Amino acid sequence: MQPFLHAAFLICTALIALSPLMLARDRGFALVWLGWIAVWGTLAVLTARGIFVFSPQVLRLAALFGGQVTIGVLLFAMVPAVRAAVRRIPLDWLVRWQMARVVGGFFLIGAAMGEVSVPFALIAGVGDISVGVAALLTARAMRTGHGPRLAVRHTAMGLTDFAIAISTAILTGANIGGPYLLIPLFLVPMAVLGHLAVLDRVRPWRHDAEFRLADAPQ
Repeated sequence: MQPFLHAAFLICTALIALSPLMLARDRGFALVWLGWIAVWGTLAVLTARGIFVFSPQVLRLAALFGGQVTIGVLLFAMVPAVRAAVRRIPLDWLVRWQMARVVGGFFLIGAAMGEVSVPFALIAGVGDISVGVAALLTARAMRTGHGPRLAVRHTAMGLTDFAIAISTAILTGANIGGPYLLIPLFLVPMAVLGHLAVLDRVRPWRHDAEFRLADAPQ
């Protein structure tokens, strides 16, 4: 049973990582994203398998998480082509992509199998599922109006969930075993960058036609 669950989780992780390619509107962004998941995915897998080992586990998580978010923000800020490609993604699709957060439900499975600390799994798993379901509902509601406001509310919910989960992991000394370590090492940084992309799009001083067109219902 355990190998099957691990395989299912890894397949879900791969699909989530590759899904932004469906939104890519130019080849350059697609190549950058493939390079991104190749580099950070490899580092995350090696770290999860204990190749890059340093204790406590929270330091490993902080290094991979902080590295991805920092470099992602720098690429967005300093490379006009990357910034333009991200800004061409419709706002409701940026929110809809957070549906992938339901993969956090594997924390609950991991807890049942003794691979993830129970207190952390309950808080992080239920929180991720809630944010993922809310992403679908929010993206649908955005098509009826008030898109930016709804996007901000969902983003606040998603980032708050991460803050609570990270605080719980630190305070309880949570252990995350098996392949589920790929969630905080690889998927969470991508989700955070997605939330930051939403916040960039809904800044109150952004009024140019390019963004009004991109944010229009598709």
